[in-house]
Amino acid sequence: MNAITPGAVATRIVGHGAGLTGSALDDSVERVRENLHDFQPVPRSGEPQDLAAVAAFLASDASSFLTGQEIVVDGGLSLGRAWPRRSRHTRGRRRPGPRHERGRGGTHAAPIAPRHRPVPAPRHTVSARPLPGFLGTARTTVLSIPAPHKEENNVSTPDTTPPAPAKAPAKDPWDLPDVSGLVVGVLGGTGPQGKGLALRFARAGQKVIIGSRAAERARAAAEEIGHGVEGADNAEAARRSDVVIVAVPWDGHARTLESLRGELAGKLVVDCVNPLGFDKKGAYALRPEEGSAAEQAAALLPDSRVTAAFHHLSAVLLQDPEIDEIDTDVMVLGEDRADVEIVQALAGRIPGMRGVFAGRLRGAHQVEALVANLISVNRRYKAHAGLRVTDV
Repeated sequence: MNAITPGAVATRIVGHGAGLTGSALDDSVERVRENLHDFQPVPRSGEPQDLAAVAAFLASDASSFLTGQEIVVDGGLSLGRAWPRRSRHTRGRRRPGPRHERGRGGTHAAPIAPRHRPVPAPRHTVSARPLPGFLGTARTTVLSIPAPHKEENNVSTPDTTPPAPAKAPAKDPWDLPDVSGLVVGVLGGTGPQGKGLALRFARAGQKVIIGSRAAERARAAAEEIGHGVEGADNAEAARRSDVVIVAVPWDGHARTLESLRGELAGKLVVDCVNPLGFDKKGAYALRPEEGSAAEQAAALLPDSRVTAAFHHLSAVLLQDPEIDEIDTDVMVLGEDRADVEIVQALAGRIPGMRGVFAGRLRGAHQVEALVANLISVNRRYKAHAGLRVTDV
């Protein structure tokens, strides 16, 4: 059995005892609230809901192991000392000390009998949980004791619940997979961009197969590149490759992918096509119905894992055998993190190059469109501009 010992609670019963009614009754309740500000740590009077909260706790299953306790709900009034707080009634006036009180005849000594209610200490280890209200001190807590182990035939059964697994540390974004054993296919490998990428990957030690609509043309380009590069038609290049780079002209992009849907099923496809138009003012970006070339590829190849990368590379630099390093970053986009990291790792195989995650495929249009700006930069400055992402 437990007990609740309340302090002063501002209810209408305060005035009923004095025979008050109406507004006088309400005023008496308000005076109780104001006067208590000076005498307890919690600067307000008790309210019925303060007691109700503690009573609800004692009536709940959470208190089933709590017995023989007297719970004091008095806002700290029973701490046994005057609380040094000034109310709005005494502000600016000297207040009597703890052992004096003011009467009509002046200040005279009056001993104060502090009210002590020792609360028995709990007999078991307890844990505290917050309960809003008026329980004894400025920060109210209610003591609850963990439920005991189940016992059968007076034998305690230990808790065998396994501990929660520790949270795994965040993955290092530069911890990329080993891709040295992957076969890289390049569709449109006889064009400047395709040949340049094939050369760079082959020089890095990657197995490369270039594809073309005509197998003879692909084999001739592969022989020109050297470094073990093979040539085949687009279908064979797609079938034999683990990763397939799409480097065909924009005009033939949709047609090529539609014809190779079966061969590209299950493959990691890297689209590097830039939809561009040209007029007398220079290059400008086109926006496909799907949003971008990469999103068009994803729509046409539902069984493939489509990513986007290698948009901003200079074909001139890629094909120059005298250049050992390509000083640029590659923006890589995709829906699956593992696929993106494979493409990042492939970019990192080329000396000087780095693959940087740049978002999902819905952001590919901005990346593809930026090529039009780089073309303008190159024309003005007679350069082969690329991109570097800083602070990563």
